[in-house]
Amino acid sequence: MSSSPLRASIIVSAIVFTAIGMGLSIAGLLSPSWQVVNLQEYNSVHEHGLWLDCIRHIRDVTGVLLRRYLTETEPLHCVYKFDYDKYSGTFDIEDDNSPVGEVNRHKFYGWHTATLIMIIIALITGFCSICIGACSCAIPSLTLIFTTTILLTTFLSSVAEGVFFFFSHRADNRFVKGIVGTYEQRVGLAFFLQMGACFFHFIAFLIAMMATFFAFSSKNSSLNRAHSLSANSLKSNITGMGRSTNLSDPTLRPLLRPAPPPPPQSHSRPGSSSALQNFDYMGHEETPQGSLSLNSGAPPLPPHNLMTTQQQYVFPSAKSTSLRHE
Repeated sequence: MSSSPLRASIIVSAIVFTAIGMGLSIAGLLSPSWQVVNLQEYNSVHEHGLWLDCIRHIRDVTGVLLRRYLTETEPLHCVYKFDYDKYSGTFDIEDDNSPVGEVNRHKFYGWHTATLIMIIIALITGFCSICIGACSCAIPSLTLIFTTTILLTTFLSSVAEGVFFFFSHRADNRFVKGIVGTYEQRVGLAFFLQMGACFFHFIAFLIAMMATFFAFSSKNSSLNRAHSLSANSLKSNITGMGRSTNLSDPTLRPLLRPAPPPPPQSHSRPGSSSALQNFDYMGHEETPQGSLSLNSGAPPLPPHNLMTTQQQYVFPSAKSTSLRHE
């Protein structure tokens, strides 16, 4: 079933926005800069991601450490959260706010795992929505499933963003205690990339809702058109049948004239020609239609033939009688 160009263009727009959102989510997932803290006393910037942590050392200690662009040329030293040196003994320290306890922030927390899982599921549902959207250009009934998968992708991305924002702003996760001071972690670039992904997924959901509206409205209009055509056809058939059986139709009045009454029977003498016309001279009875019929199935004779036969039958006997008298 082919789709209208308008609905197809709307679906393509929703697919494009979904693909952009997925790209932003992948970029944010690969980036370690979900939380960034500048530890001036260590001359380093720590970036804490969902599964990857990186440290960038700073050579400038003249007081311009807050200028982030000065540290972009420094190499990153990254380590996976699941492959960190957990046997160094620092993970056994219960107080994460101690100067050495900052190392414990390079491990998996529950909210890190929850955010990571929800983003991965959102990427899977986003990919499924793109595939379903491509099929819905030809099958309008799949537009509703396409919209549902985009809504699920938007929901998972937003919940993941909300969970990370809530737990990252808790006091025990937001502040890092150093040797001489306490430093605040701020959300990094990856957090804003994921926020942009949520925005694009939401726009794609709104566009998909428009496509669903057009799909079902066109389907309903097609059903209504087919129903009206069938109703009109049935009505015309019923009207034709009514006209064929309606005796009061003016067009049928000339055809429905009453039959003329039969001619009155005249009382004539037995020997007259009128009596002979109503009597079969061969000894056969008259048919109900008033015509003469023979037992052999021969057609009845017309009236003038009867008269001729009557004359031929009567006058020869008279001639023979006259000759006999002579």
